[in-house]
Amino acid sequence: MFAILVPVVGASIAAGLPLARYVEKQRHEAIAVTTLRLIHDGQQQHRATFGGYATDLATLATGCPGNVPPLPADILDDLAGAGYVLELRAATDATPAGQDCQGRPMATDYYVSASPRTAWEAAGKAFAGRADRELFVFVDGVPPRESDMTSGLPITVDELDSFKIP
Repeated sequence: MFAILVPVVGASIAAGLPLARYVEKQRHEAIAVTTLRLIHDGQQQHRATFGGYATDLATLATGCPGNVPPLPADILDDLAGAGYVLELRAATDATPAGQDCQGRPMATDYYVSASPRTAWEAAGKAFAGRADRELFVFVDGVPPRESDMTSGLPITVDELDSFKIP
């Protein structure tokens, strides 16, 4: 009886591992997309309050005295736990928009990306966006550059589910 049961259980476990990895990668990608959308919302709040977009994460995570920070404090922990690295900076074609209450520079546009720390830690997809809230994805783990976003090369996150290779 055990001679038959052991191979069956082993085969079942072996068959389930790829599915478990796939589900975990999907969860990590969802965390990355959610984080970028929260950053966008925080940027919109920052712009409405101070007249420009933050050019670093510290500005959004810290906030100003007397104000609630635009981003939850643990947002970067969630993203790092999913195996992603975040970049936030002024967009290449942005112009300076003064300083915030911390004396940090602001800009008229920003670039934000989430890319896998390593190929094995996170999903293979990398994401990027700007102030227009459109998030783009590359499936090779390298976030779309700003020039890629205007070229039509990457697809948007919203189109990802319906994307088919001809």
